[in-house]
Amino acid sequence: MEPIAQRNRDFLDSNFPGLLDTLGTPATLGSFTFISDPAPNIILNGKTIHSKRNPEREAHNLVYDIPVRDGIVVLFLGMGMGYQIEKLKRRFANSNIDATLIVIERSTEIFSLLCRNRDISFLRNVHLFIGDSLQDVRGFIEELTALSFSGHRIVKLRGSYSLYRDYYDEIDHCFKESMSGKVSDLLTRYAFEALWMRNTIDNMPSLVGMRSIASLKGTLRGQPALVVNAGPSLLNQLEFLYQIQNRIHLIAVDTALTPLLKRGIFPDFVVTLDAGFYNSLDFRWPFSGQADCGNMKLVADIVTNPIILRHWRGSIFFSETSHSKTGRAVPDGRILPLFDVLHNYFPPIDTLACGGSISTTALELAMHLDADPVYTTALDLSYTDYKTHVNSSSHYDALYQHSSRLITLDTAMVQAIGRRHPMPLPAIKGSKVLSDYVFSQYIRWIEGQRGYRNRVINCTAAGAAIGGLPHVEIETLAHHGRLPLVKKSVSATTGRQLMAMEAKAFLEAMKDAVQKARTDMEGGFPPAVLSNRNHVFHTIFAEAGKLYGSSESFNRYLTLFLSFMERHIDRAASLIERSEAG
Repeated sequence: MEPIAQRNRDFLDSNFPGLLDTLGTPATLGSFTFISDPAPNIILNGKTIHSKRNPEREAHNLVYDIPVRDGIVVLFLGMGMGYQIEKLKRRFANSNIDATLIVIERSTEIFSLLCRNRDISFLRNVHLFIGDSLQDVRGFIEELTALSFSGHRIVKLRGSYSLYRDYYDEIDHCFKESMSGKVSDLLTRYAFEALWMRNTIDNMPSLVGMRSIASLKGTLRGQPALVVNAGPSLLNQLEFLYQIQNRIHLIAVDTALTPLLKRGIFPDFVVTLDAGFYNSLDFRWPFSGQADCGNMKLVADIVTNPIILRHWRGSIFFSETSHSKTGRAVPDGRILPLFDVLHNYFPPIDTLACGGSISTTALELAMHLDADPVYTTALDLSYTDYKTHVNSSSHYDALYQHSSRLITLDTAMVQAIGRRHPMPLPAIKGSKVLSDYVFSQYIRWIEGQRGYRNRVINCTAAGAAIGGLPHVEIETLAHHGRLPLVKKSVSATTGRQLMAMEAKAFLEAMKDAVQKARTDMEGGFPPAVLSNRNHVFHTIFAEAGKLYGSSESFNRYLTLFLSFMERHIDRAASLIERSEAG
């Protein structure tokens, strides 16, 4: 064996154990040939993989504008002789940069020629995929964490890319889709973490005496349930739902509550998740006294808007939402470090996975209740009839209120849809429907839930198709013995209630965390150190540091934030004590 080939084999054995043993030989378009004049290159059918005249110049053009900074993620599609990777590594060589470099080469034959003719030590500390299946590459990309992202770039080697265009196009699409989703979720976390923290504290008085969803586990075992979403197609199913509401357990998302109540339909469970004020508008009908919801069970995430829990007159069961392994989770699997504190004082809290939508959380609740089968309807995931939501929902009414003689409701709807960058997706009943990227992510999440197979049935009248879920017309549910004549009553198991002393102990722990953070600030620690020393406020401190640096603005912001949190903690504790006294 030639010396360079042996050195490369030793390098691979040391840095990529097992790679040489797992490499297969995929079908190629012909026999690749190595040439050395005017520079090392690979040729196939008279065409070179790199620039025939100057591969080094080509490599420079491919990577010269990639920013050298921490957190950058670079995906190389096609490696060839590796000039472009080597060129970028040289740019990073004199800096202490933590970058993620992913190198993908479809052809094991090309990689073999590289290993026999060039030193491949430039591949040290990269993520290398040679001839791997699309599934393996996709799995790796989806497992990347977004916490330290600072942007991403894709480098396509024209010669390699053109040989396996479908393969590389699929990875290109997967990478862009995954990065977009990760960054979106990360921005959501950074934007809303303080709100989620405040809501959790404000919800303590409302949750005292309530149970977690652990006490609901399995309560619908073997009984059918119907998850009612708020897609536009719900409008044409309200009459039928009114007729069957006593024969099947209804689980409604919060956005569908008012349209259901207006028609005299009273769901057994209502699921609410969002933390923002506008989510409380979904409850305007019962809160205005126009419907009695006393017999309904509200399943609320602990970060839910406090207005909802404060005014709900029925029973409340609290849950904790966790993102699944689709690139939507932080490394510890939770949204908030605050949950670590919660778990020290709360009774067991079962988790409902979240695919990014209240609809996916409602499906997870049906699975938690052990309903079987689980039907779902109005899960349009598209803009059916050029609407975003069913009539009478808060979203629909908001657009209606902004309509006028100059801007009709239809125009307002079309404008709102246009801002969401719509795209076509396959429809339930063939052809295409108008949808968008976010909806496509929800569809993909549902399709990835193996537990839904042979158990969840889609009864949505119109909308986007969801692979793996059989579709039936909702009107057929009342026939062929699918529904009992009368549904069984549901009662929670003997799960433990949240005690006032536990809620107060949690609030006291949060106040201690605030005081510790304030002491650390007075100690003059820089933002990065403050972030590491204060787990509960880790993300908030880290992002404030990026935004303000080590300036007076940073200290002013954190001083106001900690005082803000302390006021909410004191108020929540006071309300609990008042309730105990009275």
